[in-house]
Amino acid sequence: VDFLLQLARRPARVAERHRPGPLQVPDEVVQHSRFDGDAFLGSRGGAKASADFVYLAPVSGKGVTVRTFCEVTRIVRHDPAAGEGYELRFRNLATKSQETVRARRVVLAAGTMNTLRLLFASASDPAGLASMPSLGRRFGANSDLMGLWSRPDSRHSSFHAPAAMGAFAVEGHNSATLGMGSLGGFDTLPLPRWLKRRLARTWMLYGFGADSGNASVRYDDDRLQLHYDQAREPVVQEIRAAFRALERESGDRVRVLAKPLTVHQWGGACLGASASAGVVDHRGEVYGNPGLFIADGAALPAAPGGPPALPIAAWAHHVADTLAQRATG
Repeated sequence: VDFLLQLARRPARVAERHRPGPLQVPDEVVQHSRFDGDAFLGSRGGAKASADFVYLAPVSGKGVTVRTFCEVTRIVRHDPAAGEGYELRFRNLATKSQETVRARRVVLAAGTMNTLRLLFASASDPAGLASMPSLGRRFGANSDLMGLWSRPDSRHSSFHAPAAMGAFAVEGHNSATLGMGSLGGFDTLPLPRWLKRRLARTWMLYGFGADSGNASVRYDDDRLQLHYDQAREPVVQEIRAAFRALERESGDRVRVLAKPLTVHQWGGACLGASASAGVVDHRGEVYGNPGLFIADGAALPAAPGGPPALPIAAWAHHVADTLAQRATG
């Protein structure tokens, strides 16, 4: 941790010394991070590679149509007997109109919660998807837990540091993955000066680990209902113990959320050997709904236990390879 804090001392020099060369794609250039919070939630200057930049920019103008400000509400089988694919019903939020589009194949990559909501909503529609008996089972939160570490005597500012500063270990608590981040960008918010001074010496802590997958998701009154008991997840208690040890050894207070807050939900439409064991097969295709694929974290059959971006990307590429192989022969 001390080494990581040293990186925040002279952010401009670190950025200049270690910045990579620009990544060229059609009409786009990625800039290096200034360590000022620009890459915390996206990046105005292109310092953070996001899905739209990595996947959409290279194929822009090559037959891809992107519909922005549109929210899909239902997936309906167009003609199940003829196997003619699906009709997607969506709201155009810009024009406030209801629209549809048809496709032989549909790939869901809306994020775990949105994908589950679409599947549940579409299966409940009489004209919608075929039944998925395993939908909502084997769900998890990756044991995400967040906290704040107050370091009032630190010389370093949390406003001028990398958004994610890497992982660290606490002796005796090795089953959890722990990390630290800055609050870069918060200094641009209209907050009282006293609060900004306090936040400048506050660091974000996060922990995650492989939870059991014993949680579940239901769909009632057009809303998802989650059933996740953190008391039955040993790794959550391990993360809390690690944060207490950090507070004890550093002498600086660590405030941890009482209730887990996760952005790394997984499962609920898992990979399985059959429809009774999962929602998708080894190709990512939904059982009983040919031509419908899931390419996001909803299909993961177990918790990554760490940052899930790479496992999800690997699964998505596998699904894409499958579709490409079908298309070519």
